Amino acid sequence: MRFRLIHRYTLSFILSGLAVLVVTSGTILYLSQHFASEMVQTASEKMEVELENQMEKGGKSLLEILARDLENPILLLDMETIEDVLSSVLEDEGIDYV
Repeated sequence: MRFRLIHRYTLSFILSGLAVLVVTSGTILYLSQHFASEMVQTASEKMEVELENQMEKGGKSLLEILARDLENPILLLDMETIEDVLSSVLEDEGIDYV
């Protein structure tokens, strides 16, 4: 079976077009996966920083409350009130030592 010249060119153009389409699709797929993983990593890093900031703010707030609540009992040497305040702080989750 012999192809005419026009059929040969048509077939070669179609195959070339398919090859370009496959390469372009592969490139787009690779880039989208790369950018998606980069975006997830960036979001994870930002969330980590935000969590650290929230924990720091919470710790500072707790420390300010503790200092305010202990000011008078320390000046009056009221050991019972000091013990009550410190034991209530130790009951909070994540606090190991006061």
